[in-house]
Amino acid sequence: MAVSQMTSPTGSTGLPSIHARQRSAQSGSILLLCVLASLLVGLLDLIAGRDVSVLALYVVPVAVAAWFGSLAIGTATAIVAAVIWFFAQVLLPDNPVPGSTEAWNALMRAVVFIFIALTTGLLQSVITYQRRSATTDPVTGLENRAGLLERTAALVNACRHAGRPITIVSVDIRALRDINAAYGQQRGDVVVTLTARALWQVARAEDIVARLDGDQFAIVLPGAGESEARRLADELHTRLSDIAHQAGCSVSHTIAVLHAEQPPLLGDELIHAVEAAVRALRDNPAGPVISRFPTAA
Repeated sequence: MAVSQMTSPTGSTGLPSIHARQRSAQSGSILLLCVLASLLVGLLDLIAGRDVSVLALYVVPVAVAAWFGSLAIGTATAIVAAVIWFFAQVLLPDNPVPGSTEAWNALMRAVVFIFIALTTGLLQSVITYQRRSATTDPVTGLENRAGLLERTAALVNACRHAGRPITIVSVDIRALRDINAAYGQQRGDVVVTLTARALWQVARAEDIVARLDGDQFAIVLPGAGESEARRLADELHTRLSDIAHQAGCSVSHTIAVLHAEQPPLLGDELIHAVEAAVRALRDNPAGPVISRFPTAA
């Protein structure tokens, strides 16, 4: 594995916003499946008759919609489920309950279903928030060290089994502490977010972008060859060169490119190699650093 480096003087003003990576939400599909499930439950309700309760079966699509979809999808499914239950009861033969009473019962069921959707959605949001807080950098919205290690472990394993290479482009903000001391923490955060945005802009859809430490970032590129990684590093170098103008202070970055035709045995070995390379570049920024990974079995 060869490591190449380039140092880029940068610095600039303006506070950017880093948007979290948007995941493709299958909202329409989830709503459709949950509505179909509710219709199926309504059919079972008709078949079972008035003496057999299927309340729990109506609840399942509502909870699934709120958990895997969104609060809006869960609420919509709750209303649909209540309406289906209403018609299932009305269509039963020899119905002794007046229509107005059935309507009131349907309204009460809708309230209960919506409450279940709200409770489920809230629980899912709390769990997601806690998980994201543990794996996300609060300043940039990128993966933090824990998040990167978690995702890289599976990614390295997949690359090894598929015989694909893996590359990491690491970026170090040089003298970030001096920037914080001279201009204040807020200016330092501007430099950090601008650096994060530059990495995000050059990364491919399948790449992982992370903030490893206060002044160190990384992009993990599964399947990227060394030439592609160097091209990405050149583009990143150009974008980082504009940061001094945007942040309004002197900034410099070091970029290290680590490429492995055979990924290491463990994801954390990759991260440790990145950190060692960056430390070596800090001590000797004029020359390349050679790092050897264990050969995959």
